[in-house]
Amino acid sequence: NSSSLAYSGKVVSKYGTQMVIDVQGLSHKGTVPLIADHDPALRIGHGSVSMEDDKVYIKGIVSSTSSTAKEFVADADNGFPFEASVGVSIQKTRYIPEKQKVTVNGVDLSGPLVVIEKGKLREVSVTTLGADGSAEIFLKSGAESLSFRRPRAMRETTRTSGSLSPVAARRAG
Repeated sequence: NSSSLAYSGKVVSKYGTQMVIDVQGLSHKGTVPLIADHDPALRIGHGSVSMEDDKVYIKGIVSSTSSTAKEFVADADNGFPFEASVGVSIQKTRYIPEKQKVTVNGVDLSGPLVVIEKGKLREVSVTTLGADGSAEIFLKSGAESLSFRRPRAMRETTRTSGSLSPVAARRAG
């Protein structure tokens, strides 16, 4: 697929708290805004969301004519290693106490941590630094449009080793 990883399903640390988003509990409207740094005023484009293997992916296009979008394209063309982050409206959480075990996104985890059991994916942000640390957003220039994709040669490496620039679940709410 030609999508970029927006959230790996892994535990992230936010505001000093370990948390994980249960991908099975996320809803979305199919197409979401693609913005910069979780700021709705900083429009870049939009994208279609898919969820597979307990991960969230986005296939997006630069559809805005804003200065933010133009700067993003210029920086990406210069090779800047952007990361992605999901913006989730939290609807239900569960606290897992220390030493208690829970399975989320197919992974056995131990508390203390917060599980975001239900939420609505509102947007995906392009960020400089994110919390997840698992993949990278690549910009592909096409004859008619710009779209995000992970090059085929890097796809499996990105998913399994985390050795490339990270993608983030920077904000869980």
